[in-house]
Amino acid sequence: MTESEPVIPDLGDVEKIFLDKHRLLIFSLLYLLGPKTQAELQKKTHITWGNLNSHLMALKKHGMIEVTTILTLKGPRSVVKVTPKGIAAFKRTVETLQKLLATLEQSER
Repeated sequence: MTESEPVIPDLGDVEKIFLDKHRLLIFSLLYLLGPKTQAELQKKTHITWGNLNSHLMALKKHGMIEVTTILTLKGPRSVVKVTPKGIAAFKRTVETLQKLLATLEQSER
């Protein structure tokens, strides 16, 4: 490696779970807007119910979100919220990708 070659940051902090565009969108919405019902998420993301459920289960399995059921006058509702573990992993992932982007932009000059 020569001195002029950029040093690519270690991508070890990138959580693979967030590399899917739908999961990134779902988590970003929850992070920015707070807890939402599955119906609200479906309306905001336009992801089909089956796909939304699959992505939520994957995020839940990795500890990134919590899904709780609450009873309302209209019946049970599933409320989804981010976990502290999910927030930390999301921030690490975003910071790592920002470093990568900065490195790539520097190498273009």
